[in-house]
Amino acid sequence: MAPPSSPPTPWQRCRSSMLSGSGTWPQAGRPNTPLEHWTRTGIACVSAPSVYQKLRQRHGQAVSVYIFEYDRRFAVYGEEFIFYDYNKPLELPARIAAHSFDIVVADPPYLSEECLRKTSETIQYLAQGKILLCTGAIMEEAAATLLGVKRCKFIPQHTRNLANEFRCYVNYDSGLDQGL
Repeated sequence: MAPPSSPPTPWQRCRSSMLSGSGTWPQAGRPNTPLEHWTRTGIACVSAPSVYQKLRQRHGQAVSVYIFEYDRRFAVYGEEFIFYDYNKPLELPARIAAHSFDIVVADPPYLSEECLRKTSETIQYLAQGKILLCTGAIMEEAAATLLGVKRCKFIPQHTRNLANEFRCYVNYDSGLDQGL
């Protein structure tokens, strides 16, 4: 008899929802994310290196994922690394086509309306539809205006104690409001 499984933590729900986009949770004994969809067009992690690293750690090459990042130390990821400067939001390599990602996960590097506006240009260029934005609670109105996202009940936690309230925003039924 298998031991009872504990319910997923909010972060596990966030990752599962981010990957599946289904708003449903995994069933016992089944993988927690349907990956076949993500192997085609993929996931863009804009200024979100920890999300990129976690996706690679959990799924290896089973998903198509790119990291758009200013810090060139992430160039160790080869072709999946795209140098990204939010001040030049559409200055991307020609190989990155418009609307070429199923989901864009973004964590703008600064808590300012200017940074969010410029990062939003990149997000809109990359996204086919789904957007998961992580930023401060004070950016809620601007995020809704710029990207059409709504705040989730789920509250992400930072390993570093940030002075601002950090929140998740999505433009699709993510499941991040379930069971909270």
